[in-house]
Amino acid sequence: MPIQVLLNGLSIGAIYGLMAIGLSLVFSVVGIANSAHGGFYLIGAYLAYFFQKLGLNVPLAMLLAILLVGVIGVIIYRLTIQPIQSLHENVLILTFLLAIVFEQIIRITFGPEYKNLQPLVAGVFEGGGIVMSNQRITAAVLSVILVSLLSLFIKRSKIGKAIRMTTQDSEAAQLLGIDVTLIYLLTFGLGTALTGASAVLAAPLFTLYPAMGWLPFILSFFITISGGLGSVSGALVMGVIFGLTDALVSYYIAPTWGLIAGFLLTLIILIVKPQGLLGR
Repeated sequence: MPIQVLLNGLSIGAIYGLMAIGLSLVFSVVGIANSAHGGFYLIGAYLAYFFQKLGLNVPLAMLLAILLVGVIGVIIYRLTIQPIQSLHENVLILTFLLAIVFEQIIRITFGPEYKNLQPLVAGVFEGGGIVMSNQRITAAVLSVILVSLLSLFIKRSKIGKAIRMTTQDSEAAQLLGIDVTLIYLLTFGLGTALTGASAVLAAPLFTLYPAMGWLPFILSFFITISGGLGSVSGALVMGVIFGLTDALVSYYIAPTWGLIAGFLLTLIILIVKPQGLLGR
């Protein structure tokens, strides 16, 4: 197996994992399926593009985009989702409609043309028979770092402990004085910010266009359910497995079969283990 193919799979898999974790976190804590996940990905990528066009340097543009996506997520949750949170079917439909609205806003504001986002680190790494863009390497490393920081935050911080207690039993958490409503709000904002982070890291590897959010949503959905609904670690592990499958099949068979093979693998995992790879 060429080491280039393995590294390609691991790198894109780490990005896939980060992409799915935002969706998984919201589902595990807030208990809703956020169909607007791809829409927040779209907004993150285009906000970074917008800030770059304003003349901001690339790191600052990306950081502002991530923070703003989180803020937008908090506002969207508070105004539209929270009032109907207990009506899961309604939330599913509402967030799906929000994704369509986001796409149309982007299309009207920026136009339907394809655009490019400047990478965080330009250039290409060459050595030992390996050729890989510095942005891909950076995106993969930062994805792993962000997931690690998220894990530490949830395990060690006071808010993280409140999130864990709310996930396990929201009623008991309320009795212990935890503001569950606030935890839901913060978690949704954190989940959307992570989605924005995956967007600004991954988008420079591809192109920007108004409908670009749907594939990340579908990928995240399959990775989340096959990794185990509500399992953040399952989303990361499954993201890497999906990325490796994509890379290997693309290399040995054909690039057009890479994603298809990844989706088929997730279906096989769900048939063998309906609760997902690391689900309970």
